Amino acid sequence: MSVSDNLPAADRDGPPFIVRAARRLRPGEGWLVYLLALGVVLTLPYAAVNSALAPGLQPTIWLSFLGLSFSWWLAYRPRLSGVLAALVIALSGVAATLAWGVQVLRVGPLVGQAARWLAWRAGGAPSPAPAVTYFRDQWDALVGFGQRVVWWLDGLLRGPGAPDNLVVIGLAGLLTWCFAAWAGWWIARRGQPFVALLPTGIVLAQLAFWADETRWSLITFLGATAMLLVMSRLSWLMRRWDRAGTDYSPEIRLDMVLIGLAIAAVTMTLAPVLPFVASDEFSQAFWRVFESPYKEVETRVSASFEAVQPVRSLIPAFGVAEGGLPRAHLLGGSPELGREVALRVRTRGADPGQSLYWRGQTFAHYTGRGWDGG
Repeated sequence: MSVSDNLPAADRDGPPFIVRAARRLRPGEGWLVYLLALGVVLTLPYAAVNSALAPGLQPTIWLSFLGLSFSWWLAYRPRLSGVLAALVIALSGVAATLAWGVQVLRVGPLVGQAARWLAWRAGGAPSPAPAVTYFRDQWDALVGFGQRVVWWLDGLLRGPGAPDNLVVIGLAGLLTWCFAAWAGWWIARRGQPFVALLPTGIVLAQLAFWADETRWSLITFLGATAMLLVMSRLSWLMRRWDRAGTDYSPEIRLDMVLIGLAIAAVTMTLAPVLPFVASDEFSQAFWRVFESPYKEVETRVSASFEAVQPVRSLIPAFGVAEGGLPRAHLLGGSPELGREVALRVRTRGADPGQSLYWRGQTFAHYTGRGWDGG
């Protein structure tokens, strides 16, 4: 009788299957770095869904998870170059968006028709073979969606806009896939989380500007990114030490986790309360040049999106276009008065001698950036 015969069954069989699978699938950076990266990239689709700017954006959450995991897996293929990986990720993103985002690419009907045909083939019955129409139907669905994309792009580029929410969902799904895949590749292959999360942070900041409900997603993004920077750097150093045979204490991981949590807590605490500092002179000079072209682009783009709720314009309230009416509605704004006649108004039905006042626009609610007509 061997020693192993006296051991319990659990010890003889080794660790449970879940533990063995987790060890086998464990990323080289560790599960903590992967989960932090996943949490950071998911803040963008979650904010998009929570903002309610457009309906039907829930698939972007699933596509973001798949994009990060797929690119992370590709990053561990040393023979795969960056250009080839980008091509594979892009084609996979299009297929995933068509399948799970807009559900134009359907696998279920193919399986059903194939099963019916195989059952007919195995049965050997004299009845006629069941019709296989999947490929024709699938091609028609793809062509139809492609035509909708062409119409939407034509309205966006030439105007007037042709809003199509299904195309918007597809565009949002493909973008979230690309941002997540970019993050996974740069963290797992290059070890540079700042570059990896920069596109996500830029789009998330713009989304937080449009919809106030998403500001907590931006704060969570900043805190998780701060901790990810710490833990990703530690993971890179530990792998370097392991390759060089350098001895180090395993307790350093716990110390760095505590330090990362402290930095993340400070970041999330200070982010909402720090004042926004900007140069009014530089901003006004910038918008004097770019306000007119940006307005044209903004008008054309807004006509192609069916937003559930109106979004705030990126142009600040103090922007003044040359030759336009005053827009200085901030506290302390100086009046822009002149003696030249701006317009003449004729009214009907007014009594002789009655005093009339021209009301243009009222501003009753201060948002912290300027006044609106709430």
